[in-house]
Amino acid sequence: MAFENNFVQPAIPRFDGHYDHWSMLMENFLRSKEYWTVVISGVAESIEGVALTDAQLKDLKAKNYLFQAIDRSILETILCKNTAKDIWDSMKKKYQDDLIFTGTDDFLFQEFKKSMMVEFEMSDLGMMHYFLGMEVVQSTTGIFISQKKYVQEILDMFQMKDCNLVSTPTEFGLKLNKDHEGKKVDSTIYKQIVGSLMYLTATRPDIMYSVSLISRYMENPTEIHLLTAKRILRYLQGTKDFGLFYKKAEQLKQKPEEI
Repeated sequence: MAFENNFVQPAIPRFDGHYDHWSMLMENFLRSKEYWTVVISGVAESIEGVALTDAQLKDLKAKNYLFQAIDRSILETILCKNTAKDIWDSMKKKYQDDLIFTGTDDFLFQEFKKSMMVEFEMSDLGMMHYFLGMEVVQSTTGIFISQKKYVQEILDMFQMKDCNLVSTPTEFGLKLNKDHEGKKVDSTIYKQIVGSLMYLTATRPDIMYSVSLISRYMENPTEIHLLTAKRILRYLQGTKDFGLFYKKAEQLKQKPEEI
């Protein structure tokens, strides 16, 4: 069986103003490069004339990716950017400000909103339409949650936007193993595919089994593992509009107590 491995390195996720969505993509990108630990834990600042440690070298590379992901005009507003952690924490503090609250009692809901707006500097953006990369459509019958935009971003990122469609995420009867004799593929790209698909399972339970299957082979993936991962992408190409629908429950009517 012939295999095709024509992936190019995915582009660095650019910050577009939507912090939660961008941070999720950027974290996945940095994890695949094995730099996420230094972003979260931080490193000691380098000293002039002293050789850099392995952690400090990783930090420099992580900083470089963040510099490429964030516009210069935004970076100039960050006062402390000595380490990747400094930049990450500053972005989080400045841009992670979404708050969702809901309730069934309209009076209590409005009172809570008023008290929050008095206590904090905030504005009411109305009904939620987009959050953490998820599109939310609310109607009188229920709530539909999908990730159509994110699916398209995944397909674009891994050069699969023009791929042929398949009707199932996994070939029927497929049994994967470690495939020790198989040809090795780029584990970084493979990890990025798996990580991206894992986040998508939040609204796509139809791919959960398939993603769980390919996630077992992230350390030493071979062509058969990559082909299986690409099949999931081909399935997504034809099912971008799929998601979860939560039907609105009928309000319970309290019966009068019988005497």
